[in-house]
Amino acid sequence: PISTEHISVKLKNAKAIWNALKAQGTYQTYTCKDLNQLAINLALSSVPEKTRQRFEQYGTQFVLLDDKQASTGFTWVAGTLSKDVTSNGYEIQSTSLFTDPDMKIQKFAGMQYCHILSPARAIDWIYVDGLRANYNICLLYTSDAADDLLCVDLGGRRIIKKKK
Repeated sequence: PISTEHISVKLKNAKAIWNALKAQGTYQTYTCKDLNQLAINLALSSVPEKTRQRFEQYGTQFVLLDDKQASTGFTWVAGTLSKDVTSNGYEIQSTSLFTDPDMKIQKFAGMQYCHILSPARAIDWIYVDGLRANYNICLLYTSDAADDLLCVDLGGRRIIKKKK
């Protein structure tokens, strides 16, 4: 992959915002898993329709796992976004940390920390990496290879695209 793998974010959590606004009723909470789904949705909506359809037909699909909860800031910093290709698909799991809005240390109160999938990485997966198992991918690196509709390897040698 050539894109950023993940993004580490610190957000004010929904409960803290709700309390600050003195709002009535219930509020919607979002997990890091939810934010990962938004990143994937953004990636899917950013690629051409033909690319999205090819990925949906042949690609190894994203599988979002529930967040792995960190117990302290140190364990969250040491954590990361785990990504693993399994028989289920491309499994993504965030490490997350939520702090209570009533926490005594106000600097850290009401925060949500997430390691989330970079939308750019999701786009890489949709275009190339997610297709490797089920779709014959051939990258074009030179203009004459593109003109001839042939493929070349990284060394610039022409290779013939294999037929399945």
